[in-house]
Amino acid sequence: MCYCRSPCRMPKVRDAIRLVEREGWSLVRVRGSHRQYRHSEKTGTIGR
Repeated sequence: MCYCRSPCRMPKVRDAIRLVEREGWSLVRVRGSHRQYRHSEKTGTIGR
């Protein structure tokens, strides 16, 4: 639930991708519209 006064909006996919890449994650594979990222210093992958 959101408690802000302005209507909440979902972030754009391109903004989320920019944020992930800025944090050091790199794209390792794409299958359809699903992207998976891996970090050089952390274990595992993220994405959907």
